[in-house]
Amino acid sequence: MMLHHDLCWLLGLLIRAAWPLGSAVAMLLLVGPVRSASTDDFASHRRAALAQLEPKYAQIVAAYPNDSELRDFQQRLEVIDKVASLLLARLRSAGFAAFDQVLSAGIKSPKAASTVKVSMSAAEILQEYADEFSAALPRPKVSDEQLKVLLAYYNSAIQTAESYIASRGKTMAMVEEKLFADGVELAVVLPFLHVPDDQWTARNTDSLPEWMRTAKGLAAIERFALSVRRPLTGHQLALFQRRAERSAPKLTVAEYARAMAPKLVNGGDYYAALSCLKAGIDSAEAAANAHEAVALSIQRVEILGTTGHPKLAAEETDRLLQKYPESASYGRSAVLRLKYMYEGDEHARIIEEAPRYAANERAAAYRPQILYIEWQSLRRLDRPDDADKIQKAFLTQFPDHPLGADMYFASAMSALAGFNYQEAMRLLDVILYRYPDSKLIPKVKQMQEQLQAVSKTGSGGNP
Repeated sequence: MMLHHDLCWLLGLLIRAAWPLGSAVAMLLLVGPVRSASTDDFASHRRAALAQLEPKYAQIVAAYPNDSELRDFQQRLEVIDKVASLLLARLRSAGFAAFDQVLSAGIKSPKAASTVKVSMSAAEILQEYADEFSAALPRPKVSDEQLKVLLAYYNSAIQTAESYIASRGKTMAMVEEKLFADGVELAVVLPFLHVPDDQWTARNTDSLPEWMRTAKGLAAIERFALSVRRPLTGHQLALFQRRAERSAPKLTVAEYARAMAPKLVNGGDYYAALSCLKAGIDSAEAAANAHEAVALSIQRVEILGTTGHPKLAAEETDRLLQKYPESASYGRSAVLRLKYMYEGDEHARIIEEAPRYAANERAAAYRPQILYIEWQSLRRLDRPDDADKIQKAFLTQFPDHPLGADMYFASAMSALAGFNYQEAMRLLDVILYRYPDSKLIPKVKQMQEQLQAVSKTGSGGNP
């Protein structure tokens, strides 16, 4: 077994030496270990690693043929082997794909891509088997001494699988820069399955192979952890890196979530951002940090809204308003709730709740927005008289607020629909005079020009 590892190490040196001669030559060297990383090789490696424990393990299994928990224990071991075989298939597929790309670029061969095999990604494998590992490891009803043997066998089996996959991932990562992240991700699937997100610690990170504990490797693992909804693991990895860099180690889960969520959103991974923020909220609430919990919740609400889930966003704001009625962010939360209810066509609920929010002093700074959304909902429900009352109240209390331009513009449209061109022109003049910076100004001017043209042709409206 050691000879095999030595050969892999030697192969790495050969690859680095061959690389200046061309990517194709180096990739040809890669095909050997990737091709040999088969299920049969793993089975042989596993048998050798467990050889000392195998007789005692087999003896215990034979002694309890009807123990259901022991059968469940054996099934868990079988799942480890299944996962390992899937990871090896992905390693082979990635290696062949990379070789085919090099070959097709250097040698015009239409058959170059034919050897590429479809396989599950690291994230897909992790998701597929997460439920099977979420349950506690079965504890068969055997003697304490026998249980020790079973646990030793299990730990040895999973460590053997982890180290085997990690060594193959390392070979792939060393050969091709583009495959580094793939190699790292495949190497952490079994550790992630074995250790739940909320139980991952610095000790687990420290037990990873050295090549994965480099700054580059840790950053890749952290990205993968966040992408597969393991924010607490991501936090632990960030702490580990800060300690390695001798940076200030203090970094709460809430602080980590606040920093990482925007980056995940910018990268298009909205659901990873939501997962990260949820962990931050839970942590802040556990620490009785209401300010942090509300701030993170608002971030989460806005992501839910932008990803097409207005009703979920509205529900989240309702939780905020109920749980933190004294929050300084009460007004903003109220407006967000009304906004997302409006997007979810919940207009009846808006006109029921809006007056309550508008009357709350904590929402005083947001009353214009609250009245505006209420006015819009009344219009959508075809209640013009009630909408007019809200509009008059708004324009009386907030005559210079930019949203007033929208109200005047809507009234101008209504006047036009009724062929009352003079009233429409008057309302458009009000917008130009009172709201010169409104985004509606280009439309207002265009409409005025059209109305003036109509007037010159003698087809004007009501005197």
